[in-house]
Amino acid sequence: MKYQFLFIHGWSMTPVFWGPLQEHFKNSVAFDLGYWGEDPEKLKLDPEIQWIGIGHSLGFQKLLSFNLNFKALIGLQAFNNFLGQSLELQKIRRGQWQSLRQKFKIDPLSTLHSFHERAGLAKIIEPNLPLNFERLWQDLQSLEQDFILPTPIPIYILASQNDPIVPHELIRDNFSDKANVKIDFHAQGQHALGFKEATWVQNKILNFLSSLDYDLSK
Repeated sequence: MKYQFLFIHGWSMTPVFWGPLQEHFKNSVAFDLGYWGEDPEKLKLDPEIQWIGIGHSLGFQKLLSFNLNFKALIGLQAFNNFLGQSLELQKIRRGQWQSLRQKFKIDPLSTLHSFHERAGLAKIIEPNLPLNFERLWQDLQSLEQDFILPTPIPIYILASQNDPIVPHELIRDNFSDKANVKIDFHAQGQHALGFKEATWVQNKILNFLSSLDYDLSK
C-alpha cells in the first residue's frame, strides 16, 4: 500500500492555506470545508490507502471524525478540546469563544477579517468570495465538543509560542499527558504554521515520519 497525505485547513480558511507546505508533499490531497465560494466537490477518499492526516487547528478535529485508515496524525496548532480540559483554562477560553460567536453573529465578515489578522493570515481570502455563514457558524459551535484521541496512532503536534488563538497553554493542556503524542514548538508563526514557517514544518513532519520507519517513497 502507498502512503498519501490528507490536508484539512482550519476554521474560516480555504485549501489556499496549504499552498506553501503542500508543494513539498507530492502524494497529497487538500480537503475543502466549504467556508467560502461555491460548494466544493466531494473528495472520494480511498480507504485502501494508508493515510497520513495533517490538520490545522479545527482541521485536526475534522481528521478525528473521519473513518479512514490513518497511519499517523499531525496537528498544526491543533486541539481535541478547544476550550481546555482544566476548569481554570476552560473558564477563560469559554468567555473568548462566546465573544467570538456573538461578534460573528452580528457582523460575520468583519469578525473573520479581524480573526485572520490576529492569526497572521490577513488577506489570505480573496476579497470577493461569498462566505457560507451556516457552515462557519456550525463549525464555530462545534468547538465546544471534546474529541477522543485514537491511542494506537502516532500523533505529532506542532505549535507556535506566539499563537494568540491556540496558545501553548492549551497545547499542553490537551496533549502533554498523552503517551502517543509528540509536541514541538516554534518560536514564531502566530496561528499560521504551514502557511508560515513551511520549511520548518516540512522538516519536522518528515523527520517524525522517518522516526516511525515509514517509507514515503512508495
